[in-house]
Amino acid sequence: MKRTAQGTRFLAGAALAALSLMYAGCGNPVVWNATRGGGGGGGGGGGGDPAESTLEQMNLEDFGDENAVYTELIVRNNNAVDDQYSWLHAVDVISINGNDKNYVITVEGEVTGIDGFTLPTFVSAFYIKLSIRGAASSALSIAGVGGVPDGGDGSLIMGESTTVILRGPALRGKSGNTRPILHLNGGESRLVSGDISGNGGNSVLGGGVWCNSTFTMDGGTIRDNTAPLAGGVWCSGGAFTMNGGTISGNTAYGVPGDDPNGGGVRITGGGATFIMNGGTIRNNTGTRGGGVVCYNSGPFTMNGGTIKDNTSSGGSNSNGGGVYCNSRFIMNGGTISGNTADLRGGGVYFNSGDFYKYGGTIYGKNEGANSNTAGEGDTKGHAAYNARNNPNRYRDATTGTYLFWDTYDGWNQ
Repeated sequence: MKRTAQGTRFLAGAALAALSLMYAGCGNPVVWNATRGGGGGGGGGGGGDPAESTLEQMNLEDFGDENAVYTELIVRNNNAVDDQYSWLHAVDVISINGNDKNYVITVEGEVTGIDGFTLPTFVSAFYIKLSIRGAASSALSIAGVGGVPDGGDGSLIMGESTTVILRGPALRGKSGNTRPILHLNGGESRLVSGDISGNGGNSVLGGGVWCNSTFTMDGGTIRDNTAPLAGGVWCSGGAFTMNGGTISGNTAYGVPGDDPNGGGVRITGGGATFIMNGGTIRNNTGTRGGGVVCYNSGPFTMNGGTIKDNTSSGGSNSNGGGVYCNSRFIMNGGTISGNTADLRGGGVYFNSGDFYKYGGTIYGKNEGANSNTAGEGDTKGHAAYNARNNPNRYRDATTGTYLFWDTYDGWNQ
């Protein structure tokens, strides 16, 4: 079975009916219909079916809905998704069955050659909730549009009003892809565990994840992705919350004009926000902003977690090893350490907006492995550098608890 995102997926009328019959022969989805209060029933095999009990547990764990929920565990030949064709089956089941349903896809082993898309993966299905589950050793590997290596570039694209939860399996990209691995265009998404990695080279919307919606990272890793802007996560007008997990080893190699790029995380657009409550952003590299870039965006609020060992290097404005910001940065907790900038602001570089520091630690020089380093030397802000209005506002030593700057006051202790 072979198709393209613009081809056989856009079926209608009799073709849809025929496809449904074909899938019935391949093994129907296991269906669980909840009654109010969490009781069982439905097409999964009756109230005593172990599959139904497991599905109920999955439903409550991922979707948290005890009332009147319709959930499908998608299988092919009574097995989990374990090859390209069972993945295509799962995608088409969701596309055909339509809106207002919950779905669970369980991945087993390494599933290679799966479709990348340039349009929403589930076509016109809206208000769906999808849980993709699997062991840590399981993976979905994108080959290209149409599921073939030379089929062009694509993403897993979640459309409006889609909730997706990734719990366990890896999502792996491909070298030279011009799109991110996971494209979140509306709805709410959550990374609980699993690995988003290996996307490389030319993605104009970031390497790992692009979102203009709500994206929450509770665990897992986003690693070893490469793009001109935003190697790991690019939040454009959406809301990114990081509670745990690791964003590491990502690279943003820059574009003509040298916009701030962000090896680990980039947030842009007035409505975009980033709240970091925990987790680690480390060993990422950008040519202008190594760990986190907030560029003409809403606020970046750091309540906890660690930004460490990131590098801003190789560009004409390689400032901000840990954080590069021209918006508002509010630091209530957490640690910024071990970051390096070729030029200024080893830990934090700020050239407009406001920076308020009420807690946490930004290390300066002479702190051993924790030291942030500004390549242009002392007075260039090993800990932090403010380029706005008065370029002499800098900190080379570990910063104080109630330190902040704004348009009027500069540094205050």
